Amino acid sequence: GGDPEQEYFADGISEDIITNLSLWRTFPVISRNSSFTFRGKSHNLKQVAIELGARYIVEGSVRKGGNRVRITAQLIDAEEDHHLWSEKWDRTLEDIFDVQDEVSEAIARRVSPSVTGHEQVRLIRKRPKNLSAWEEYLQGLNCYYNESKHTDYEDPGLTQARQHWEKAIELDPTLSDAYANLSILGSSELVQRITKDPEKTLDAILADGRRAETLNPENPLALLGIAKCYFFRGDHSTALDYAQRAVQFNPSFALSFYQQGLVQVHIGEYQHGESSILKAFELSPADPELMYFHGLLYFACLGQEKYEEALVAIDKALLRHPDVGHHLGFRAAVLGHL
Repeated sequence: GGDPEQEYFADGISEDIITNLSLWRTFPVISRNSSFTFRGKSHNLKQVAIELGARYIVEGSVRKGGNRVRITAQLIDAEEDHHLWSEKWDRTLEDIFDVQDEVSEAIARRVSPSVTGHEQVRLIRKRPKNLSAWEEYLQGLNCYYNESKHTDYEDPGLTQARQHWEKAIELDPTLSDAYANLSILGSSELVQRITKDPEKTLDAILADGRRAETLNPENPLALLGIAKCYFFRGDHSTALDYAQRAVQFNPSFALSFYQQGLVQVHIGEYQHGESSILKAFELSPADPELMYFHGLLYFACLGQEKYEEALVAIDKALLRHPDVGHHLGFRAAVLGHL
């Protein structure tokens, strides 16, 4: 713990395994934003399972030394409080993608015994061709999810993430996930008012999303990036189409459900919007961005004239961040109906 070199690599492996598990699409997987809030700490697994609404917990460790990687993984049935499976690997870096596949396949077969003929069930991820590019990509993820982000006008984490992902693309121009994350990052630059030229940023969000989609038409992150661009441009029907496709290709990614709900609320489909955002809560119950989830639920309830529920939602948003002025305004608005 504490070694940045080990941390970005271990986080990257964990995220890849979460994504691999999601691609079976036969059982829900808690999103990385929630599961990562428990990483590196000692926890009562039964309590973690309750907080995440999960029956099974995957626990493990990753150590990288030179060209060797040592991975341990164990699957625990938190409800019954017993180990279902554990395994250790000591391999070279070149074998890392085989190990990730072995881990996710072993878990999937124990969690969902109906997983057979998995080639038909699971979406296949293209493996990166260049290990150095992949490591640059992982370092970019580490910077992007840096907890000091989310300030207006300035964000060193975003700047560093962009540098790593651009370097990854330089090393491997076929790395779909690097383009997809650049697309998502562009929307952060827009929302956090970092960009000096919003139109140019929107063009880049769409271009990066499209490039990622061309390289992998089933990449949910690419589809999410494109959905965000169309949403910002006010083309809600196209935005909804892309958000729905993102959900289809990874039904365990909370942010795709959030984006789908956001568009649905904007076009007046409040009931569908509420269902989407409730699914996002279910998939990422400890998400650092829960304030936004509650804010969107407020509008979905308000649109259906469910004023008491709207008040509960906005109160929960304010509980997390009491100083957000417009949320106080939203609260005042709903109180006018009660």
